[in-house]
Amino acid sequence: MTTDKAGASSKEQQADRPETKPSESEPKATSPGGPARGKPKDDDRQDGKAPDGGQPSESADEAAGRRPAGTALIATVLTRAGELIASEHALANANIALQINNLPTGRQGAALQKKTVGTDTLLRVRHTFVPPPRLSDAWEVLAEQHLLLLCGSPGDGREHLATFLLDAFCDARVGRLGNGSLIEVAEDNLIVGGGHLWPVPIGDNFDQQGAETLAGRLRRVGGYMVVLWPDDRECPPEFGDYAAEPGCPDLDAVFRKHLSAPAEALIAEPAVLKVRERLSGARQAAQLAMLLGQVSAGRKTVEVALAEVGGPEQGIADWFGELPEREDQAFALALAALDDLSLPSVVAGARLADELIQRTEDPRGRYGLRPFRRPTRTLLASVGAECVSNTRETAYGQVPIMSVRLRRRGYAREILDALWQSFPYLQEIYLEWMNLLARNPDPYVRERVALVAGLLSAHDFEYVRGRLLLSWAADADEKLRRAAATALRPPALDDNLREIVWSLLDQWATFEENATEAEAHQRLTAATALGGPVGDTNPERALDLITKRLLTHVTNDYDYEVWAATAFAVSELFGDGGSLTSDAVLRRAAHWAETKESGPSNVAVAVMLGLAGKPADQAPADDRRLPPLLRATGRSPDNIEYAAALWRRALGHPKLATAALRGLRMLAEEVDHGAGRDELTVMAVAIPRTDRERRTLRFETRRWTEDDPHPPIFEHLQEALSKESDL
Repeated sequence: MTTDKAGASSKEQQADRPETKPSESEPKATSPGGPARGKPKDDDRQDGKAPDGGQPSESADEAAGRRPAGTALIATVLTRAGELIASEHALANANIALQINNLPTGRQGAALQKKTVGTDTLLRVRHTFVPPPRLSDAWEVLAEQHLLLLCGSPGDGREHLATFLLDAFCDARVGRLGNGSLIEVAEDNLIVGGGHLWPVPIGDNFDQQGAETLAGRLRRVGGYMVVLWPDDRECPPEFGDYAAEPGCPDLDAVFRKHLSAPAEALIAEPAVLKVRERLSGARQAAQLAMLLGQVSAGRKTVEVALAEVGGPEQGIADWFGELPEREDQAFALALAALDDLSLPSVVAGARLADELIQRTEDPRGRYGLRPFRRPTRTLLASVGAECVSNTRETAYGQVPIMSVRLRRRGYAREILDALWQSFPYLQEIYLEWMNLLARNPDPYVRERVALVAGLLSAHDFEYVRGRLLLSWAADADEKLRRAAATALRPPALDDNLREIVWSLLDQWATFEENATEAEAHQRLTAATALGGPVGDTNPERALDLITKRLLTHVTNDYDYEVWAATAFAVSELFGDGGSLTSDAVLRRAAHWAETKESGPSNVAVAVMLGLAGKPADQAPADDRRLPPLLRATGRSPDNIEYAAALWRRALGHPKLATAALRGLRMLAEEVDHGAGRDELTVMAVAIPRTDRERRTLRFETRRWTEDDPHPPIFEHLQEALSKESDL
């Protein structure tokens, strides 16, 4: 990282501050405030740090020589905006695969998804239901309150029980709600006299008042709702009137209820008996019975079927220890973190894990590295996985992939926890494995291993923080800083670690006059974390912290580096434009644009560049492929005004106006290929306020039409602006 000379920086800063009052004093150029050269402070390093973990592959001077500086750096937010889509999808994919308990990033829209539970499912539940020991507790709460928070342990069969209860109370009219926060469920989302199952994370801010409000809405429509309370969150005492923990039903009874007649001949086999003895929940008992049915039908062997049955932590530890080959163990280690990613990514991760295991067992290299020769089909069978056709979103669009997926949903988390606690010798290997993969060019791999690091930090936050997170956060490599930011998401969602994470980000984000280069990088990491990784867990708090700590001006190029990172993070926090978080981001950025201070003003312009450059994307809020900015302006007249204010600031910026015009053109070109024409027109007409602004924008759009060929949307925009001028 480099700093400008004070004089040059002062000149650029003065030029980049539109509408500055003549009497406003300039910051002193004699105190640039950039990061000082030197090593990180001693207290930033702890014993056990990975060899070369987080160290830059090139010097800061070499990296700085390749980077744009000043406002040119801010302008790159526009050209890099396509990366935001890939990052958002990669983080959302990782959240879903690892079952992180929160709305998976700002990509989730405010609109709830509804799905009817089919007749076949209801008939199956009625036929196979086994009552838990305290069924009456749950029945009475639902009957009295119309809202039941169903507590229990993973595998207790709570979804089965919830479906049974709602079927009984609502005469087979049962539906599933999801894709939002429980606090946002409105009366018009509810079916009159219907049953509503909420099997997904509840989101934030759901408190006793929220429960009372939701119960009141259910009573008014004569409906009922059962919420599966998250496994990793204790149900607070104030929810006592709405909560029940009915317990786990008899596992042998569950097993026999689900067992088909032809499969009964298999239940006495020694291997089957061994698995039955270690069953830990109703879900596993039912799964075993159904898998034996597939064996009796000739679709699976007993060995493959039993390998697919999940178990408690000790069961997983036994299963891992009994894997037949070294490569199988390496494949299981990789798949625990990379579940549902592409086959080449998982195999490459497994090969790396295998090499690290061999180097640990033979540190002197006496025997050499043995090759990884296990066939794919055998590897998949040994760990209970399968290859499936899939797709993934990238910076250049959606592409097909062949992904590797554990057959049992949620098994990856259980494997991670079991391996971390039952095999201490693997901890160091796994941390080094994540440290290496955090540099991977694939954002899906990087986000996944970073989230895994965050999940493991719940077992020992201080150890993982010192071993990985501090070195990542202090690195010159942007990929590692992103990994540190993403790794903080799981602890930010943990009730015991949440305030520690926010305090850490506040500390990193705070400017220090004589900061080391490592501390300067930590400030950039804080900016990144306050976007999708941590900021999405509490958007208003993130925006407040950004406003307080990251918009300051200290007269050097480091300002622009922080501002660009902040704008990139805020653009990611914006998401797909279909959520309440998107509205909050536009509102806050418009407020920044109104100030006469250079930091907020430049970041507001950079945020608009980031939003303008985001390509069209799918969103659950409206199921259309639309540029996120236009999705937001189409949702609310207020958002149109906020966006127009940001455009006016950007188009009037002395050094970024050209980039802003390019962003508006890119947005128009994106619309010409799909939906959003009406939203773009309304927003464009709202941008100019004065005749001069209107003439200028009309002139620029007319120049676009002079290109041959050009998209028809250019002429449409020019005509709309001309009509507005004539009024």
